Amino acid sequence: MGEVTHVEIEGLERMRSGTIRTLDVKNINLDVKRGEWLFIVGPSHSGKTLLLNLIGGFLRPSSGSIRIDGQDFAQMNEDQLASFRRKALGYIPQEYRLLCHLSVAENICLPMTFESYSKENCTRKVMQLLKELGLEGKADNLPSELSEGEKQRVVIARALVNSPPLLLADEPTSNLDLETGANVIRLFQKLKNQHVTLICVSHDIRLIRLSHKIARIENGQITRIDEQREIVANLRRS
Repeated sequence: MGEVTHVEIEGLERMRSGTIRTLDVKNINLDVKRGEWLFIVGPSHSGKTLLLNLIGGFLRPSSGSIRIDGQDFAQMNEDQLASFRRKALGYIPQEYRLLCHLSVAENICLPMTFESYSKENCTRKVMQLLKELGLEGKADNLPSELSEGEKQRVVIARALVNSPPLLLADEPTSNLDLETGANVIRLFQKLKNQHVTLICVSHDIRLIRLSHKIARIENGQITRIDEQREIVANLRRS
């Protein structure tokens, strides 16, 4: 893991719409190094998913700044932000957001299509990911023909197809059985070895064991950040 800052967040706040000033995310400050794995944990409705959506540029903050590779989202219009996002990061949401009229392969390849990759490159990368995720033979299926766990893996493949240097993941193993989840964990271990930066919401202890840091969020605020040595000590006691 390098010491170069990959994601820098300063004074990030998101105000709830309405006449009363209510902040859903309050004064978030985070510095994530290139290749670092940061996990975000906390109770339900504490702001975990909202924070991921802000980091990914899917929502605009009310105040504060988010910089990825030094690029400030606030300085980009919507087209610039969408183009930058496709190159800079992959996102695994809790909701599948698969296009029902497209096949599995077409859904996975969609980010490469926007970036004008050749059909051969798309096919090669899609088939590689389908094999790694145990989805061989599903390339031509429609999303309606898949189980919940299979849909989850298609979403993971779509997030990885552009080989993003930064991955954002929201409970990526939540809908997977133990065996399938283990396959995904092995893929994540490979990504860690490739020094991909990860910011992940998860309570899966198998994934958390791969982390460098854990940030706890409560009521929209980061209340503590534990370093790897503290994480390992806590896991050994558990």
